Amino acid sequence: MTQENAYDLEKWKDTGKRKQGHRWTSAPMMPYSLSPNQMEFYFGFKAKSIYDLMHTGRLHRGYHYLKVGKKVVIICDKFVEWMEENDGSQIER
Repeated sequence: MTQENAYDLEKWKDTGKRKQGHRWTSAPMMPYSLSPNQMEFYFGFKAKSIYDLMHTGRLHRGYHYLKVGKKVVIICDKFVEWMEENDGSQIER
């Protein structure tokens, strides 16, 4: 991905300042949707891993991601929910 075509996600790191106690901390805002290549930058997942999750049926079309023409767009809120459900830390008995 070239720098001029890269989606600028750095701007979300410095927006939304909140005061916590006596210090100011930045609260990153998550974009609504990302491409699989952008997911690599924002979440740390390789694009191939995202495509594998889609092809194996673990991510569902229309809920976790959309296809606009040939482009795949991941819905960030639904992807984060999916990660929280499948992280294995909450075992229900």
